[in-house]
Amino acid sequence: MRTLTVTSQGLTQANENLTQNLTKEKTEREAERSRMQGELEETEEALGKAENRQKELERQSGALKEEKRRAEEEMKLAEEQRQRLENLRREALSQQQSLEARLQDQKTNVVVDQEEKEALKRGLQKKVEETIELEQRQRQSEWEVGEKEAKIREMSKMLEALQDDLDYAQDDLKRKSYDLTELLRDPEYGGDMYDDLHGDFIRIQSENHQLRDDLQGLKSEMELKTLELLRVKGEMEMLKVEQEKQAKEQEQVRKAEMEIWKLQELAKIDESREQELKLAIAKKRQGLEALNQEVDVTPPDWNASWPSVGAFSFDHRLDEGTLQLDKSGSSRVATTLSIKEKPFAKGSFRFAYYGMDGGHRMVFKKLIFSQDFEKDLRDHEDNLKLHMVASYYADEFNRAKPYGAPRISYVRARIYSYRDNDGSEACVFGEEVLEGKFTKYNSNEAYVNPDPEADLPQTFSHFTYIHSGRKLVICDIQGCYYPGKREFLMTDPACNKILAQGEAREFGDSNLGEKGLNEFFAHHRCNQFCYEMNLAPPFFS
Repeated sequence: MRTLTVTSQGLTQANENLTQNLTKEKTEREAERSRMQGELEETEEALGKAENRQKELERQSGALKEEKRRAEEEMKLAEEQRQRLENLRREALSQQQSLEARLQDQKTNVVVDQEEKEALKRGLQKKVEETIELEQRQRQSEWEVGEKEAKIREMSKMLEALQDDLDYAQDDLKRKSYDLTELLRDPEYGGDMYDDLHGDFIRIQSENHQLRDDLQGLKSEMELKTLELLRVKGEMEMLKVEQEKQAKEQEQVRKAEMEIWKLQELAKIDESREQELKLAIAKKRQGLEALNQEVDVTPPDWNASWPSVGAFSFDHRLDEGTLQLDKSGSSRVATTLSIKEKPFAKGSFRFAYYGMDGGHRMVFKKLIFSQDFEKDLRDHEDNLKLHMVASYYADEFNRAKPYGAPRISYVRARIYSYRDNDGSEACVFGEEVLEGKFTKYNSNEAYVNPDPEADLPQTFSHFTYIHSGRKLVICDIQGCYYPGKREFLMTDPACNKILAQGEAREFGDSNLGEKGLNEFFAHHRCNQFCYEMNLAPPFFS
């Protein structure tokens, strides 16, 4: 009996313990359920925020597309402005030709009528004023292009920011998706909710990918628009160069006509110099006629028979200490020149002709307004000095350039003297012809070629400024690049030089001095070669 009582008490105690354990386990299960329910609610809230962020990105994308449309409209307006400038240039050219025709009609008269001279002056003045107005419009267009470039840079930054936001949102969705997947896979809590939420996530992820593709496409379009703006800006710079060339020609016409009148008046007074003055007048009129001469841009037939003349070439060298021509040991070498009748190009002061020096293919440059032999020779010597100074700095650059970078060289150039058709002594500037794709890399003012191939020539200009003690810059870099030789072969340079007090002007009319030097570096942007050569940034006193 006592044994049964003890056993009954033990069973009662065990039953109480089991009940307590079950109650405790049930409480823990309820707490776990509440915790997981809270996490589920947080995940649903995070997913809602992600969807809101998605909508915000879509709204920003729409705003960006609208901004792109406006940029395209502004580009269209810029193109229309460029077209208007081109029409104005053609109109100015037409007026110039009309004016030159009037001059042609007048030059047969021995004495220029005073009234006609005044009318001519007024016409030229009006032409100059129109050119100035055209330049002002050009500057306005340049300012507008600058504004558009700033907008494109701003839009590019917005694209980058949106891209970062999109990447962050996508990473956040992936992380939340993983947490949600682990939670919903529990059969006690997930149920059918997993499939629904997973489908929503896949849809949102697909939309994110589509948005990313749209943004990438928009970014590519903006890059293309940037390149287009650079092209338009380059065309506008070349138009400016053409306008300046036209203005110089107008000034030359005015000066030549005035000089003809002075020579005619002098011939009336000094009869002893009549023959000499008549010859000078004839040369001036030949220059005026030459301005209307058409150029022949067809490639030359080097086997053709062109007019030949016996000539002498001058063998000068450069004093590298003073950068002046050393003519003390110069010699004259007899040769035969063959020059094509029509020029293939015309500048502000010279015509360029194809020709031959013996068996060497050449380009010969003649002055449009030839004077007497000594003055023409000084002009060509100044041009030869410029050519040899540029070649000197090219040699210095090649010694200092980064390893593996292409060389920069200048073609060989010389001055030739010969007897003209009228028996008078004449001279011409000659340089070896360049064969290949001709490219202009920069000018003596604002133009800079945006092509990456132009980086090394831009660095060369920067190098000449530093290497000369910040006194000059060799610019107007143009020529051909030969990949097989890894060499740039250049021609026809310009030099902007700061003149010291009392120093004589040199390097011709293309030397724009300190103004041109400042203008050049206002548009220069240092590149990898500038940094590799440790070229200090320019500064001016």
